[in-house]
Amino acid sequence: MSRPIDRQTEARRILAGQRPRRPSPRTILRATAVACGVGHLVGIGNKLPGIVIVGAMRAGTTSLFSLLAGHPQVAAAFHKEVHYFDLRFHLGTNWYRHQFRRPRTAVRGRAIGLESSPYYLFDPRVPARMAAIMPDVKLVFLLRDPVERAFSHYRKNLRDGREPLSFAEALAAEDERLAGEEERMLHDPGYVSGLHQYYSYAARGRYAEQLIRWRRHFPVPQMLVVDSTRLFASPAEVLAEVLAFAGLEPWAPRRFDAVNAGSNAMPLDPHVASRLATTFIPHERQLAALIGWCPSKTGQATAVVRSEAA
Repeated sequence: MSRPIDRQTEARRILAGQRPRRPSPRTILRATAVACGVGHLVGIGNKLPGIVIVGAMRAGTTSLFSLLAGHPQVAAAFHKEVHYFDLRFHLGTNWYRHQFRRPRTAVRGRAIGLESSPYYLFDPRVPARMAAIMPDVKLVFLLRDPVERAFSHYRKNLRDGREPLSFAEALAAEDERLAGEEERMLHDPGYVSGLHQYYSYAARGRYAEQLIRWRRHFPVPQMLVVDSTRLFASPAEVLAEVLAFAGLEPWAPRRFDAVNAGSNAMPLDPHVASRLATTFIPHERQLAALIGWCPSKTGQATAVVRSEAA
């Protein structure tokens, strides 16, 4: 039986520690130096990034970001998750422009900035914000089987000390935890919801409604949707697709490694998994109608076991 949730108490507990982090002293120094005209600290020449991996959380975004960051034409963000369009939008575009590394000298004129903040996919305010500032940006969406993604998300919260409930209890409590949070976010642009960000186990797996929201602001040719199973089964093939999509020259690293993989020591209760999978059936039908496939139905014949890559 699920334990009762005191939503107000839980919200205060979570939100007390989940306000946007202040920029580090190094970040503040860099932005200040740029504002004062110290050009050698500028990242990609004051240009905004040309490619963003927008999610999903726990679907391989760290692995793909690490692969792309090694490309000689890519000026990756100093920190993978800049969180500008969701948690730090109040800092302004000048701050955002200077969160990227300098490109290699030989390709500086052709460099493309890169970042990846997986909460972008789920935060309802991000598509409009990004379209207003970077209408031509290329967007990459990694989708993972929604049941696996939800359980991986839950295990990460356990490791981080955020989740006191069992997986079954957390799923049962999700609607109550998230009730009214999205509406408040849309009403108050500065509102940061720890509940929405951290306890959206099932909601984040409803990919179709999230992709539709992005399609309202970006044309389909600027959106590349990839099954995370394919990324881990055939990383060279997927990397080549992403490079072509982004307009980058062909390139490959010396080796392909999954990054930020977690332990699979905690098993997923098959009964809980089955119940959760049933709830996703209408959403997967909607997704299949939208993009022609579903992550839970693609790549199942491979011998690759999808790890807890973020």
